[in-house]
Amino acid sequence: MKEAVIRGSFSALAGLVFAATSSEWTLWAIEQRRYWKLIPAVFLACLTVFESAQVWKRVDHLIEEATS
Repeated sequence: MKEAVIRGSFSALAGLVFAATSSEWTLWAIEQRRYWKLIPAVFLACLTVFESAQVWKRVDHLIEEATS
């Protein structure tokens, strides 16, 4: 269980970093009017969704483990 909590924490942290970087890159690309630079921001947003799904799976696993 301890390992699952640690992995979940790292996934949550990675998701937050990806979300912050994605929003920063998006604002930068819009301010610079270089819209082609939104491509990395979209990629980072996809990574954010992936990491969020990983966190959700781990939390679901922890709840299942705790109730059984």
